[in-house]
Amino acid sequence: MVRLSRYDAAIDAYRKGLAVAGDAFQRAHMHVLCSEAENGAHRYQEALLQCDLAERALGPASDAPEPPWLSSWFAVQDARMSVLYWLNDTETYGRLIERVRPFVEAHGSAEQRKSFFLSMVGLSLRRDRYLPADETVAFARAAYAIAQADPASSRWTAFNFGFTLLWHGELDEATVMLQESLRQAEQCGDAALRSRSLTYLMAARRKRGDVDGVRTAIASVIERAREASLPEYEAMALASRAWVAWRSGDEEQAATDALTALEMWQRLPVRYFFDWMALWPLLAMALASQRIEQAVEYARGMLPPPQQLLQEPARTMTDKAVHAWDAGRPGESEELLRQAVRAAGDLGYL
Repeated sequence: MVRLSRYDAAIDAYRKGLAVAGDAFQRAHMHVLCSEAENGAHRYQEALLQCDLAERALGPASDAPEPPWLSSWFAVQDARMSVLYWLNDTETYGRLIERVRPFVEAHGSAEQRKSFFLSMVGLSLRRDRYLPADETVAFARAAYAIAQADPASSRWTAFNFGFTLLWHGELDEATVMLQESLRQAEQCGDAALRSRSLTYLMAARRKRGDVDGVRTAIASVIERAREASLPEYEAMALASRAWVAWRSGDEEQAATDALTALEMWQRLPVRYFFDWMALWPLLAMALASQRIEQAVEYARGMLPPPQQLLQEPARTMTDKAVHAWDAGRPGESEELLRQAVRAAGDLGYL
């Protein structure tokens, strides 16, 4: 609630700015700021509406658009792509990328090229369901290289690079980038960036199997998530606390935290994509206590979009286990789930 009121206060200030804006570019800029605030508050349709209003303020392009018009138009599209990312509307997102690409290639400044690379990262991550291809890492690396010339604008670039490296499996380099992102967040007082950086540093520790490191990180991740009013990251901390409890033999605490994390994610305006963080411990416990049907349902929850694709061989084993159960072969399903749990341990899920 604190975060929403803060965003609402910002939007109120931007609307007052609109009332005194002197030209079309200033009005468009205020609408873009409103869109970013609405996006931050998870009000995605309102954010898209502000982008529409910004474009209306700019008016259509002339036969030879002037640089100020092009720059403002690009800022609107950049804001729109950010909203489409959270809505997981990859079809519209992809069309917009192709609409923006000629401008970037012909007229884009270094800052605009950096933003475009980051937009490509976002689209690729969504399309590939957070198992990034080498090309996606290359986009993130290119954006980060551009940002080095202007450190003041690089903080979200370092985060996005670290986030992409994390899910590409390059944990050491990801940790370096996320630590850099955290330092930048502390320097500028960006609560959202601080929360995200801490959360994914914790995720990197979990992928390494670092139980003590995750246990140490949890309290700070929860505190900073609440400070930034980002319940998705508080839920990630609870899911990781469930993992720590499971690894420590406290199954009651593990189940409580994992189920609470899932409930928090389910209440979000758009579906979150890392349910496996809570579901793997639940699956392992259900399997160990011979609750095979429940284990199958936990496995099923990890498979559909927009959930992150599981790495192989855990993905295939989990999928086959669900199909075997649905086909009336419970013994085969149980054995496949046991294989999946072993693979999940090897891959850093458990």
